[in-house]
Amino acid sequence: MRIESILHSGIIFAFPTKHFNMKILKYIGIGIVVLFLLFLLVAAFLPTEVTTKGELYIKAPSSTIFYHVNSMKNWAAWSPFQRADTTMEITYRGSESGVGSEMFWTNPRHDSGIQVISESFPHSYIRMELDFFTGGKAYSTWSFEETGDSTLVSWKVFISELGYPMGRFFGLLMPSMMKPMHEQGLMNLKTISE
Repeated sequence: MRIESILHSGIIFAFPTKHFNMKILKYIGIGIVVLFLLFLLVAAFLPTEVTTKGELYIKAPSSTIFYHVNSMKNWAAWSPFQRADTTMEITYRGSESGVGSEMFWTNPRHDSGIQVISESFPHSYIRMELDFFTGGKAYSTWSFEETGDSTLVSWKVFISELGYPMGRFFGLLMPSMMKPMHEQGLMNLKTISE
């Protein structure tokens, strides 16, 4: 390999030739392609769905807590999502509570979506369907189990059909992103129920 040198103030600076520069660029390009292919390969083996969960004992009857969750309008009093984002515009549709109660939201910074209660068994279980339109679909479940003078409240979110490849990597972050929301929402429910 030929190296051209320049003597400047008694110091020799070495500059590789054009041929050497092209060789380095070729290796960098191959490295980038290999990393990209590795990224795609890893994504292919990541799960296409993720579940997040929060639980808390609340010293209140299940009927009291159920009331706050079983109507989309009641979510304004405790929802961590609504408290975290005051720019969200919310419209309520459908039934006042129970099956068919809907909450539609729009947000200038994020996607729009809709949440609908699809199953409701008084004081024990609620299932909600979530549609984020461009961001995919999910569903959440709530269970209320009375134990003595308290109720164990369990809130789970199931996200499926995570897109390939970015959605699958995003799915890895979901449990850590949702954990504070579960905790805050359940603590807010505790505050207004006890």
